[in-house]
Amino acid sequence: SRVTLCAANGKETTYFIAGDWASRTGEVVDDALVVSAKAPIARAMIGKRVGETVYFRADLKVLSVESRL
Repeated sequence: SRVTLCAANGKETTYFIAGDWASRTGEVVDDALVVSAKAPIARAMIGKRVGETVYFRADLKVLSVESRL
């Protein structure tokens, strides 16, 4: 899944949650940071919907969620 979050300061960050097998973890692909599904930030995002808050070191608002199955 591809998830875009917004911090309180307005900074937007897009993540691509990939399986553990992902060899590109930590790289930016199509303007999204690739993270393993087991990464703490990914675990915090899983199950969230647009408008909900992700609690991870700071409150981050979910701006968009795109499934890439």
